[in-house]
Amino acid sequence: MRPPRIQRRLLFGAACLLIASAASAVGLGLDLEVRWPPVVLGGTLYLFGEEGRMQILSPGEAAPQCSMARLDPTVAPVSCAGAVWVLDGKGLLWRIADGLPKIEGDGLEGAVALLPGRPRPAVLCRDRLILPSGDVRTLSFPAASANALADGGWWVRGGEEAARFGPEGDLRWTWAPKKGSPESAVLAGDRIYTGTSSGALVALADRDGRLILKYRAGGGLTGPPAASDGLVFFATTNHFVRALRPSGQVAWHYRTEGRPAFGPWRIPQGLLLAEAAGNRLVLLSPADGKAVWTWRCPEGSLLMEPVLDGSRVWVLAWGSSRTPWLHAVDLPSPPPSGVPK
Repeated sequence: MRPPRIQRRLLFGAACLLIASAASAVGLGLDLEVRWPPVVLGGTLYLFGEEGRMQILSPGEAAPQCSMARLDPTVAPVSCAGAVWVLDGKGLLWRIADGLPKIEGDGLEGAVALLPGRPRPAVLCRDRLILPSGDVRTLSFPAASANALADGGWWVRGGEEAARFGPEGDLRWTWAPKKGSPESAVLAGDRIYTGTSSGALVALADRDGRLILKYRAGGGLTGPPAASDGLVFFATTNHFVRALRPSGQVAWHYRTEGRPAFGPWRIPQGLLLAEAAGNRLVLLSPADGKAVWTWRCPEGSLLMEPVLDGSRVWVLAWGSSRTPWLHAVDLPSPPPSGVPK
């Protein structure tokens, strides 16, 4: 589904690009009406705007380059296999490497999502999944969205049903919750963790989709869960971040200041999430759920899902006079001995 269009313009003027860990600012002197979350590849930031306009901000450059190519994505662009991939309204699949677009496929009208894959992304349509190899898998339900899994497979969902596809495009199993609809998922060991629109976190056996446990969270999940160190982490719309053990027991919980909007993401520095109502980024300790670092938007509110780029997070947010600003936020360094377990 296309995110709400930003009607204002992203202004790269003086002090619009802020490095949060320092008082420096970079004046870039360009404007772009951004329609999709930025895509990062190898430290280079790709921005897609109105009328197919594309701008590229490379490491060490003072200003983004305006590409001569006109690419108007119909679904969110993705980065995989060493390139950025764009699917346009004519059903053309574009590969962008070193800033140069090249057509890699056609006849892909009606897609609802691009999914990371190798040697090219998979294309999800309402009635089928087109694999990177070009083979097609017919779906038994109308697809609405999907996400990639850690083993290279995909979790496809639509309506009240979801399907688990392996890295080779093999359909492993389908699943439908008794109440609500499936949400995005994460693969952790031999389990698939996913949420439901009715406010539950469930664990399914990756082998056959068998239900292992269900935890009633009391609010919808804000994104796919994250898993590490024997715990699964998830945020819910009722202002909580929780860590669950494999048994379903709560290891810790954290009460957010604002409603969680995106995340959490497991990164070397800890557990990162973004709050919409509080308009801030929060870094939690995975060991006990304590906040170890926060960053708040100078003004305004978050517009899109933040984009992770190593030790930096790119954030689009409203600024003064309802003008969107792009913030480059430097995260703190990871603990010298690693994140405590």
